Amino acid sequence: MKNTKRQSVTVLMPVYNTGRYVATAVESILNQNFKEFEFIIIDDGSTDRSYKVLKGYENRDSRIRLISRENLGISKTRNELIGEANGDLLLWADSDDISYPNRIDCLLDKFLTDDKLIWVSSSFRIVDPSGMPIRIMSNFGNFGIGTAMISKRAAMVIGGFRENLPIGEDTDFGLRMREFGKMSYIDCPLLDYRQHFGSICNSLRLAENSYVELIKNLSEKRRLEKVDVLKCEYNFNQAIPAEAHKPEPAWQTHSRWAWWALGAGNIKTARKHSFIAVVKNPLNTQTWKVFLCSLRGH
Repeated sequence: MKNTKRQSVTVLMPVYNTGRYVATAVESILNQNFKEFEFIIIDDGSTDRSYKVLKGYENRDSRIRLISRENLGISKTRNELIGEANGDLLLWADSDDISYPNRIDCLLDKFLTDDKLIWVSSSFRIVDPSGMPIRIMSNFGNFGIGTAMISKRAAMVIGGFRENLPIGEDTDFGLRMREFGKMSYIDCPLLDYRQHFGSICNSLRLAENSYVELIKNLSEKRRLEKVDVLKCEYNFNQAIPAEAHKPEPAWQTHSRWAWWALGAGNIKTARKHSFIAVVKNPLNTQTWKVFLCSLRGH
């Protein structure tokens, strides 16, 4: 059934030490085609210039409400943001990403097509630290919160984010939202998802993959056996191997970005990162392979 009521929107942005990127992220929200929203930002104890940048924006735009406090971690911060929000629908905006001007409009329009929807997400474009394009990614079937607009009521009913999860809290949240209500997806990129060495998807890539796989397996157990082990104190140290917490070598990250960019036809990006990979690990045959392929253009 169509939803004839245009619901109110709150944009939520958790921030921790993204002073290099946060101004661009905030500007991309303020420059949305859709203007009538509340914008709540929590600075989670940043030690860089993030708070100073954010305070400047709060002083200039009445839609922004900035909260600053000691570092409590991403899950507690997300839950606090949900609790502070007045909107019916919550748009997540990471502090190092860039939302396209039509992002809120497109997600809102999707919510208007069905009053049972509690979650709408989209595909996105991965960019490197300087904003150069790497590749477009589908978010269909994934449950990362970074591209999503969600129902506040549904988020509250399922209990928000689990604060005992050190990594992968967004995947767990998305899976529980799927169990609660109806989701939809827009097969069109509505934001640039920035990868850099300060983000968990790079600094703890192996650990994140391990946690996400475990969370998905436990979600299936919950569905089949009606047993939710994550409600209790779960021993992640036994389930996740210690070597998974080692950071990915920088040369390997640059090689991966180069291969992705090459596959997407972003040759300039591929050449940039394959060259850096060779410089960082000149004795590795894989770095030379991606470098030569990038020079060739395929």
